[in-house]
Amino acid sequence: DTNGGNMTTPFSEALLEWYDRNRRALPWRGETDPYRIWLSEIMLQQTQAATVKGYYARFLDRFPTVQDLADVYIDWCSNGYSKGNYGQKLKGEFTRRFSKVSVTVKNMPDREIDLLDCDDVYEYLGGMNAFVRAYGKKDAMTIMGDGSNPKNTKVRSTKEELRYTFRSKVLNPKFINGLKEHGYRGAAELANITEYTMAWGATSDVAEDWMYEGMTDKFLLDKDTREWMMDVNPYAAMNILNRLEEAIERGLWNATDEYKEKLKDLFIETEERIEELTDR
Repeated sequence: DTNGGNMTTPFSEALLEWYDRNRRALPWRGETDPYRIWLSEIMLQQTQAATVKGYYARFLDRFPTVQDLADVYIDWCSNGYSKGNYGQKLKGEFTRRFSKVSVTVKNMPDREIDLLDCDDVYEYLGGMNAFVRAYGKKDAMTIMGDGSNPKNTKVRSTKEELRYTFRSKVLNPKFINGLKEHGYRGAAELANITEYTMAWGATSDVAEDWMYEGMTDKFLLDKDTREWMMDVNPYAAMNILNRLEEAIERGLWNATDEYKEKLKDLFIETEERIEELTDR
């Protein structure tokens, strides 16, 4: 529709009807438990759905809840070392000490790498935040140090650091235009940023609605950026859409009905683009 109306086409409607009739019965479809949804996403990134089905069921039999995974973290990380004791299990002491943690800290030595540049940061600091909330103080602070200028070090809350990174980089047209020079890999980087933002929301509760809206506006609804991504890497666009939909389903983004409809239309458009590529 060139008049700015609904982008649904007869082909799109037929595609959705076909999907409703023929979609496979997969154990994670229809799930509302964030843990189970997240687990299926992680597994499906690694291999085919047919392979995941068996592993998914066995994994849930062994680790049915997030608490069970937290207990594995305790088991693996609670080895104590002292004179005469090398790797002795100290689960009680480990948990007791974490229960008293009031502040978690991660220092970033420069501005060249930030908390959205790689998954290491949210895995370590974000994972610790989740563990502390599970076993200790629910209101524990999380902060990040900025050591890019040793003569003028700065400290921000992790939420403020994420806000700073979004305003200065993620939503900056110069940054996005710079990524466009790298084609396929540049589009993949936008998908990574979307994934890492959602991960920060899931582990540390620091991602805010305006961030998800900003990524939707800048990465997908901006006409030039969307057309560029559809040309060089529509799979990255689909990854972004999947992450945004997951954030809504998990309650990490309180999206308006308007944004939900826009995402639905974008999903159909991206599906059609991928169909064109695979039919060549």
